[in-house]
Amino acid sequence: MKKMLALVCGMAVVAVIFEEGARNKELSKAWATMPEGTGEKHKIAGGIDAEALMPENRDYYQFNGSLTPPSAVKESAGWS
Repeated sequence: MKKMLALVCGMAVVAVIFEEGARNKELSKAWATMPEGTGEKHKIAGGIDAEALMPENRDYYQFNGSLTPPSAVKESAGWS
């Protein structure tokens, strides 16, 4: 992750895939405050413990990409 943050954009994107199963307390906090309409913003009281969202198996894939479809804007992100 430190390597990704050192890139020009200084950003790393981390995606976690969830499988149906036992309730995840931290994920439930996010779903409970998820905006229902476009443009709405909600803050999660007390924040979220990102570590609690991570699976026990920490295998990962890494690739370079962008935050949006290709365009004139030169933004890049390291996806992990």
